[in-house]
Amino acid sequence: MQQVPIPTELKSSPGAVLEEYVQSRILQFSSVFAPQIQPNVSEFTIESAYSRSLSLLNVPSEQREGDGCTALFRHRCRFLGCSKKTCVLCKNNPHKRCKDTDNFDECYADNQVLKAKCEAEIFVELRNGATGQSEVMAGLEFQISVIDGDSFAEGSSAGMANIKELLKSDDGQALLGCHSAGNKVDANGRLHIQCQDGIARLPDVFITDKTDTFHMAGATYSSFRLMSVAIKRDLYGNTTPLETIPPVVSGKFHVKTQRALNDYRKSEWPHYKDELTKLKYIGSITAQRLRDIQTFLGDVPFHCIETDEAELRHIIAGYRPLRTKNT
Repeated sequence: MQQVPIPTELKSSPGAVLEEYVQSRILQFSSVFAPQIQPNVSEFTIESAYSRSLSLLNVPSEQREGDGCTALFRHRCRFLGCSKKTCVLCKNNPHKRCKDTDNFDECYADNQVLKAKCEAEIFVELRNGATGQSEVMAGLEFQISVIDGDSFAEGSSAGMANIKELLKSDDGQALLGCHSAGNKVDANGRLHIQCQDGIARLPDVFITDKTDTFHMAGATYSSFRLMSVAIKRDLYGNTTPLETIPPVVSGKFHVKTQRALNDYRKSEWPHYKDELTKLKYIGSITAQRLRDIQTFLGDVPFHCIETDEAELRHIIAGYRPLRTKNT
């Protein structure tokens, strides 16, 4: 594409300053022009289209940084074994190995750190499509934000077109939070993390509100997702998305209260090693099952089991109060 010559009157201005001003004006114009063509278009879609057009103007496609690379949410599963249903050993293992694409849990408590089901930390990996290995790119960062879980259409070419970021509630509270002292959510409600050796680790991020109580623009949302966008900064610290690296979106997840989460994850039969916080809300149905457990488990020798009740009765029966001398 033929470049537009710079007028003689502007040639005395520094090129970087002039370029930054022109780009800012174009972006300002785009944010007004785009809704005239497509009403209700999201800010994210406008910025993506602007950045993509800008990269095509500035750099030839064969030289664009990040070509052939993809970003992925990943984790290294802490559990061993396989996920084959025919494997007798692994199908009865309560700690099953996570699937390669199953990086997030289905449900979290508010203010709980987002980790995989196996409690492993989650990270974003930049992967070279040709080699299948992590790709190192200097100055690369990932921008993390929360989006409406239903606004992303998985497996569709238009999956990113209707993305709706959920940055702040109507009360002004950022939906995304971070416990790490070295990383803070910015004023817009987004988190920026640096990519080192092709990997950017999520620094103890969490969701500050629940799916059934979060409101933005008066609307509620049934599920959330995390979105990661590859970005770079210019000399002035301004961020620009790398359109050669498509954004990556996590699976859906819900956020509940801790009590509701305990009930959600409650197994049919509690394990004797379960923490008290898990047993505290077992509910009337599970309590009735425990009362009638001998009916369900048949030949189990219950007379060999020592219960807390039996131990307490034994202690009370053997207790003799100390006599005190009369004064």
